[in-house]
Amino acid sequence: MKNDKHIYTFEKMRIHLRNLRKDLSLSQKEMANKLGWHQTYISQLEKGYRVPSLENLIDISNALDIELHTILDFRYLET
Repeated sequence: MKNDKHIYTFEKMRIHLRNLRKDLSLSQKEMANKLGWHQTYISQLEKGYRVPSLENLIDISNALDIELHTILDFRYLET
């Protein structure tokens, strides 16, 4: 069972992933196409139904042409 700190971190990560995608003016479908994934997986990540693996986070950073640390730096978010 995940503790409250993990849940809070995952919540911030999902919001940050969505914000990064929107900042690049990408729809979920466009992001999924860049990754070769299904749009529903992107939706599930953004809704918090799934937690991305490190491998998937690396794939996302490569597809969005951003550094991995950018995806992991969500300290500025307040939830």
